[in-house]
Amino acid sequence: MKVSRRDVFVLIRKWRKILGIGSEWKLDVSVMDEPCSDEGPGNLAQLARTRANTGYHTAEIEFFLAHIEDARELEEIVVHELTHVVTWDASEVVTAACGKKLEDMGLSITEGMVVKLSRALIRANKPQQKKRK
Repeated sequence: MKVSRRDVFVLIRKWRKILGIGSEWKLDVSVMDEPCSDEGPGNLAQLARTRANTGYHTAEIEFFLAHIEDARELEEIVVHELTHVVTWDASEVVTAACGKKLEDMGLSITEGMVVKLSRALIRANKPQQKKRK
C-alpha cells in the first residue's frame, strides 16, 4: 500500500505529542512524491531529511515518498526524523567535537544514536498484547 501526504501529517501529530515537541515549535514539513535528488549515506535513496534550530524552536523536515513502501516504514521514518529534532543539539556537539577530519564518524555516531532511540520509542509505544494464561 502506497503512503500519502495525509499519512505523514497524521503520524507527525501523533509522534509530536509523544516526543514532547509542543506548540512552541514551528515545524515546516514538506512532502514530495518524487525521489530526493541527493543520495543518503552509502549511496542509498534518501527518504527524508531534517534541519533544526532548537534555540528558535524551528525545524524543517522533508519527506520523499517515492521509495517509502508502506505505513510501517513511514512511521519509522517519521519517528526517526522527529527524534533528530529532539536530539539536534547533541548531534551538533558530537559532529563539532569530531571536527572536519572525522566528520563522517560524527555523522555515523549521531545517526546511530537516532536510529536506536527512534526504534526504542516505537517498541515502547506499541499496544501491549494480553498474555495468555
